[in-house]
Parts: sequence; structure tokens; C-alpha cells
Amino acid sequence: MRATLRSKRALWVLPLVMAAGIFPTVLRVLAQNGSSEPAITVTPAQLDFGETPVDTAAAPQTLTFSNTGQEPLTIANVLLSGIDFSQTTTCGGSLPPGASCEVQITFKPVTTGPRLGTISFDARPGGLRIVPLNGTGK
Repeated sequence: MRATLRSKRALWVLPLVMAAGIFPTVLRVLAQNGSSEPAITVTPAQLDFGETPVDTAAAPQTLTFSNTGQEPLTIANVLLSGIDFSQTTTCGGSLPPGASCEVQITFKPVTTGPRLGTISFDARPGGLRIVPLNGTGK
């Protein structure tokens, strides 16, 4: 005998173990946890600014973080790394179900050559999303 649990993104097939106590416990855990998928999506998955003259700001690019889950997310941190990148954000302290917020990233290379950075979005529950940033100073 098999039971099927469907989520938005995955299909879980659970063999039903009819031994005493095991089946109700498994169903209770699945009901409490729902899908094990994170509730955060980010688009796009990376930003590439291409070639930009040194000390000149490229046009800003936007990242969108969305709460695709059923519960509100608490935003713990939005952190940027890389001296060639700066950010502005509409992301506050929480993100309700179905809501999105944006982070605009600007690239202004301080020297020539490949320049790398990341932006990290940390929410509870949901976890950490890290987006690579790159551009080239010319």
C-alpha cells in the first residue's frame, strides 16, 4: 500500500508501514512539516554586469526575493560582499506569504579585470540564499 503526498514542487511517495505506532507518527511529522522545500525564491539566480569602465557605475540590476510558502518569513539579514557592488533594498523585517521584495545592485569597479561579489538573503524559516555577482572592470 502506498500513500501519495503532493506539494507544489515535489511528489513524495511514502510506503505505508502498518506496524503499530509508526504510520501515525510519520503522518504527524509530514503534516507538521509540510514540504521540506524552502519558502524563498530568488530571481534571477545570478547577476552579470559585463564590462564597465573603472570608477563608472553600471546600470543597476534588480533581484526579487519572494515568499512562496504559507507562513511569514522573518528577514534576518541581507548582506552584500565585494567592494565593487552596492545595494538598495525594499526588504524589511518580514515578508508575508505571497509577497516579494527587491534589492537593487549597482556595480562600480575600482580596478580592471574580473570583479566578484555575492548578496546573501537570510530568512527564518526558509534559510539562506546566496546570489553570485560578477562584472569586469575595463
